[in-house]
Amino acid sequence: IPSIIWGCFFFGLLFAEEDLVLQVLSEKQEEHRAAIQQLTQKAPDEQKKYVPFFVEFLKNENEDYRRKALCALAKIGISAEEAFPQIQTCLQDSSEKVRANAVWALGEIGPIAQEAIPQMIPLLQQEDETLRLQVIEVLGRLGKKSPETLQELLKLLEIPQISVQEKTIQALGNLQNAKAVPTLSKFLNHPALAL
Repeated sequence: IPSIIWGCFFFGLLFAEEDLVLQVLSEKQEEHRAAIQQLTQKAPDEQKKYVPFFVEFLKNENEDYRRKALCALAKIGISAEEAFPQIQTCLQDSSEKVRANAVWALGEIGPIAQEAIPQMIPLLQQEDETLRLQVIEVLGRLGKKSPETLQELLKLLEIPQISVQEKTIQALGNLQNAKAVPTLSKFLNHPALAL
């Protein structure tokens, strides 16, 4: 009898996990947000149990499922680092929204994501502003050891788009690289930038 009780408990736990996963993927924004909040309130070891479920949805045809699964992995953070290869693959997704969420997730899963910097840098050339700004922000957090990151961010300052320049200046500040100071000093008195 104890094994039957244990089996019922295990399957109940499995169904509860699947139920939360389905709520995270819900089309209803309120349900999605509530499930994400519920997920983030769990202990890191508990959160880690959900990672394989969300990784499976990264392969789904439905763009919304892929995007929301990446959102969940980003919220799980460093406990989702085992999903790094699958998240990195999403940088090649056909959807700009999915690529932006993949960049965000990589920025949240910790130092292992530094390996994806070479795949993120080409995304700086994308026309989608949300994607570009997300890449800039994440490179500012992950790219301290990458000389290529510094060079690419400095090039972005030549783009006459205030949102790109502001985000790039913030990212360069996060890199704390003295080589950026001469270029950054040119922007100190820029009237349109809120520095």
